[in-house]
Amino acid sequence: MGGACNKGGVNSFIPTKQWLVKDSPPPMLHRIITPFASDLWVSEQYENRKPGLREKAISIWEAKDFFLDLDPIEGAVEAVKEMARLSNTDVFICTSPIKRYEYCPYEKYAWVEKHLGHEFLEQIVLTRDKTVVSADLLIDDRPDITGAELNPTWEHILFTACHNKQLLLPLPTRRLPSWNHDWKGILERKRSELNSSGQ
Repeated sequence: MGGACNKGGVNSFIPTKQWLVKDSPPPMLHRIITPFASDLWVSEQYENRKPGLREKAISIWEAKDFFLDLDPIEGAVEAVKEMARLSNTDVFICTSPIKRYEYCPYEKYAWVEKHLGHEFLEQIVLTRDKTVVSADLLIDDRPDITGAELNPTWEHILFTACHNKQLLLPLPTRRLPSWNHDWKGILERKRSELNSSGQ
């Protein structure tokens, strides 16, 4: 689903059901990736809080229908559909499977079909390492995205969620407070930056 970016474009990622925008001719946004509902990393957040809390949290999201029954983040479905209609912009949904994945991959695909439609099934990127996906922007609620690529091609836009809203972000990290905020402005600024740098 991913691919190398063409010069003059923008690759992007986006949280809450992850979305990715793909290659097109200049000037454009190549890829936008957004997260699936909200990527879960509660196990890392709670592992030292209380004995058994980490295991209890994991058992919840390993349960059948957990992912399928998640509600979309407010404004996410409308924003992604509108984004997909923009010229020179390809949107992909980038999401990570949980380690014990008995239900997870199927339910994430079913969720996308239920909320975005059958046509978006071709836009899913399922990976545990988002750093290897080529894009211009990654919009994601996880503040520390690491992996095999030390310098991913994308710029990380932190999607605000309850677990990260108090974080002070190092410059030049940008934040998207919600899908009802100016996501178009973020895409246009990135497009302008790429055009200015001759990419």
